[in-house]
Amino acid sequence: AIMLFGSLTQNESICGGAINDPQNLWMIDQQYALIDDLARGEDRVALISLPDCEEVNNIRIGQGPGELNSSDSQITVSIADESIFIWDRGSMVLSEYDTRLNHLQDHSLDSENYLRGLLFGDYILGVNMDYDKTLALSEVTQPEDMQTDLITHLDQDDLLSYINFKNPLLLQETIVIGDGKRAFVGFGYSANVISLDHTGITGHTREPEDADLPSPDPDLGTYAIPDLEETPLYIRDIAVDGDFLYVLSQPELMEDLGLLDRISPSRLESSLLEYEHSDQVHVYGIDDLSYHTTIELSEKANSIDVVDGTMYYTKSMRRSTLNMEEISLDE
Repeated sequence: AIMLFGSLTQNESICGGAINDPQNLWMIDQQYALIDDLARGEDRVALISLPDCEEVNNIRIGQGPGELNSSDSQITVSIADESIFIWDRGSMVLSEYDTRLNHLQDHSLDSENYLRGLLFGDYILGVNMDYDKTLALSEVTQPEDMQTDLITHLDQDDLLSYINFKNPLLLQETIVIGDGKRAFVGFGYSANVISLDHTGITGHTREPEDADLPSPDPDLGTYAIPDLEETPLYIRDIAVDGDFLYVLSQPELMEDLGLLDRISPSRLESSLLEYEHSDQVHVYGIDDLSYHTTIELSEKANSIDVVDGTMYYTKSMRRSTLNMEEISLDE
């Protein structure tokens, strides 16, 4: 059973003037929010203090030390001890910052092909477009310069029973987070999340019974991006807190795409923006990723994080805000 303390008076919206087009959210305790905000332009990623919503620091777009080289939102964030690690797909480095977002150093990993690079505990997980090494798990042997040894890898055949597709292009919609002990990988088009540690895969969620997933048959458009009118991009974000994994899910189809020649650009933009949001959060037990319950948020969100039983989420349609709702999961 679940209780949501999220009535209109208790669903608190904050930082409405501090953010404009948030794409991703990572909480640092309950005192700071790291927000990837495309509307900020050159200072895209900002660290904001709560609840006053003052900007503490930011990361600029550029090619210098500690700057982001991505032109889109392809970054992965790991928070460990007193450091924040950001894998920037554009520069192919793992940049290290302190908890006030001051740049410390950049680390080059053993692969230049990672779509995502996540540090969790003493390990680094890389997500590749490489068919043979789709997931690469390495142990950090020298933390000072991030030297690693590859200990295991999984190819797409190994993952087929979990993600139900062989198309490497679909890996672009992959989300990875960690809790220090293990990593969680959400495959957007498959509606599934797997957990893994140095021993291999430790759990996986089950796909919805009515899921219309991409076909694993290589003869059926293996290298095509699925049509959102036929296959939803299910997973929008994932978060972990305590004994639970939270998955922001969008099970709906994008209906307006078939009306491109009949609808206005503004309506299409509005439809796309709304499709990027959802109010459905599925909750799974962290040990084996068995389904627990579903939360319905008071407002639709495009990114979530959970800290000490409080759900934080951003939305970028109509009025951009950072929202907070307290949740209570009854065993």
